[in-house]
Amino acid sequence: METSLTKKIGYLLITGAVALCIPYTILTGIFNYPIILRQDTATILTRFHQGGPQLIWTWFAFAVTGIPLIPAYILMGQLLEKKAAMIRTATTVGIIGLVVQMIGLLRWTFVVPVLADTFVHSTDPAVRSAVIVAFQTIHQFAGVLLGEHLGQLFTVAGR
Repeated sequence: METSLTKKIGYLLITGAVALCIPYTILTGIFNYPIILRQDTATILTRFHQGGPQLIWTWFAFAVTGIPLIPAYILMGQLLEKKAAMIRTATTVGIIGLVVQMIGLLRWTFVVPVLADTFVHSTDPAVRSAVIVAFQTIHQFAGVLLGEHLGQLFTVAGR
């Protein structure tokens, strides 16, 4: 039983890792990610808009490819919980970290398309300035705070 469970965990971990590399690689090719994030906001929004539905779906795929890791973490926790007292807590904290990072990435699917579309189609400098501030705000909140800080903090704490 333990051997088949270990294999199942291994398959889920490999699937999650491979699945994550596919959209990440596509993002580097079609959006120059993560280097694009060093550009000014107007460039990011314009390039994002140019990427169209393919880019939006790639971001969605990138965000949800962590899903196979959730059952892997749960199964690992169940497998190891008899061997260490804090495993259940560590498993929960690790899953929280993964979910928080996924939520942070989903900004590219649900928020950035609206901002990019508004930015590209508006000729009003005030609207374009407001969109830039909105993008920077959501990017700092969902990307930096949720994804890079809280997500990583929970991930490390869960180990």
